[in-house]
Amino acid sequence: MRKTSKFFRAITAILLVTMFALMPSMTALAATASGTTGIMNSLNGSPSAAWNVTIPSGNSGAVTGVTLNLSISNGSAPFDFIITAPDGRQVRQRAVSGNNTVTGFNNVVQSAAGRWTVAIVTTGVVSTATGRLTVNSR
Repeated sequence: MRKTSKFFRAITAILLVTMFALMPSMTALAATASGTTGIMNSLNGSPSAAWNVTIPSGNSGAVTGVTLNLSISNGSAPFDFIITAPDGRQVRQRAVSGNNTVTGFNNVVQSAAGRWTVAIVTTGVVSTATGRLTVNSR
């Protein structure tokens, strides 16, 4: 029985060493965080109030993706959304109902953690929407 026990311990040790050698470093693991906005209303080209979405400090790696999922009220005029990153960088993009992929922050914003803001600006008379901002980081 001792030889069998030693054999299994040796196999277990080899498997553990192999697993740890093949695992990516902890800093390379991806993190995702998200938050919701309240109701955003834009009238006659004026921006809506900006809604804050706070990304926790555990997501301090560089930004690898941003998505804004919008629910647009019936009868809303077309509009743009403006997202501001914690470092002050802004992206303005035409909105569609559902997922809006934003690539302007990818590998440019070095830390996802902090306060992001979301607002809309109508290109017509009135637009109303709510959103969920998701930020992916390394």
